[in-house]
Amino acid sequence: MDGALNGRCVTALGLSLRGSSVFGHTDSPGKGEHVGTKTRKRLVSVSGVVAAVAGVGLWLAPAAAAVDSDSKLGGCGPFGQSICGHGGVSNNNLRAYACDSYADGDGFMTIFWLASGESGVVYDHNGSQSGCGEYWVTGPYRITSYQACSNTAPPICRPRVWV
Repeated sequence: MDGALNGRCVTALGLSLRGSSVFGHTDSPGKGEHVGTKTRKRLVSVSGVVAAVAGVGLWLAPAAAAVDSDSKLGGCGPFGQSICGHGGVSNNNLRAYACDSYADGDGFMTIFWLASGESGVVYDHNGSQSGCGEYWVTGPYRITSYQACSNTAPPICRPRVWV
């Protein structure tokens, strides 16, 4: 839609198309020239250039990078004020890990789901000693979500995290 404002044509961006040397015409139409049609044609061509530049920008934009994510589970200890353990995903969504951090004999695990729909579990088998359990994805699918849990019956889990 091109609206007339004091004899000037204004776009949605507030730019004047008439009287501008950039678009190559003046405030007064030439002989046999229809201002509305010519302005619309120029607007369409300018819009096409803007769309083409935006499309190239999207094509050249890098893919979204995966971010490392860690989820801690509390509730351990005499008054439930200690962290039981933590689990998460790292290394561009190729590694899942589980770390037990409280010496209560329960252990810790991380359940993870792949983009293929498959799931897996990684355990921290050494209790609260240093070191964590880990699993590296070897196929074409990356980890899309995970859930950190205590290795108890039934397990106590943090909410599922999407990465």
